[in-house]
Amino acid sequence: MASALEILTHIDTYMKRFPDTKNQNWYVGVAAEDDIDRRLFKDHKVPKHGVWAYHPADSSAIARQVEKAYRDAGCDGGTVDWDDAATMVYAYLKAPYTEP
Repeated sequence: MASALEILTHIDTYMKRFPDTKNQNWYVGVAAEDDIDRRLFKDHKVPKHGVWAYHPADSSAIARQVEKAYRDAGCDGGTVDWDDAATMVYAYLKAPYTEP
């Protein structure tokens, strides 16, 4: 579990490993811990060997705060109904085979 700053640092560090990408090339979302694999690998069709990361938040409010920060910075993301169990923040590099 982590604070917003810790999650932002973790995901920013990962994104910087791909310097030729822009924020709009990334999708950032939140999911429940027991739902993260389905969201990434089934719903979004991100390959397990693909470019993705996730990090647990201390609460769903912190997860949503981080998601909003990335959306405000130009990253893509969806609108999902509030879920108190959604404490995992995930990010992946969009590709022609991912959804979206």
